[in-house]
Amino acid sequence: MGASEAVQSGDYVDFAHGTHREHAANIVSRGVNREEILRHSVGSHEPGSFFAVRVEPADRVAALETAAMWGSRHAGETCVLVCRLPGAAVRELQRAGSLVHTVVPRQSVFREEAFATVNRLAQWIVVPVAARGGRSDDGG
Repeated sequence: MGASEAVQSGDYVDFAHGTHREHAANIVSRGVNREEILRHSVGSHEPGSFFAVRVEPADRVAALETAAMWGSRHAGETCVLVCRLPGAAVRELQRAGSLVHTVVPRQSVFREEAFATVNRLAQWIVVPVAARGGRSDDGG
């Protein structure tokens, strides 16, 4: 089964990355790259890696909220950038050690070796984050 077939059949994994809208737009248009990551990095234990939160189907909100909190450390309008990858690609990246997961903090770390695969296969979704303490457009 090819990568696009895997996504269409539902075999995919989502990862949520909190950032500001300008950086998200750069990732969507140019892909992830080490230099941009280093330029926007805030207190990384593995500089140059792409950090995200794996979105568990049973609790999608928790991952989006965690990513939004991390994204709020950056100046600018916060958003969550969802990276959707075929399940087979995720499993291969994990086997190769290019994608690792930690428990504390709960995160997925895409190492530089994973970037070519991510840039080739990712579907990107930008999710706006409402300003804290503000009102939404629907009066809520």
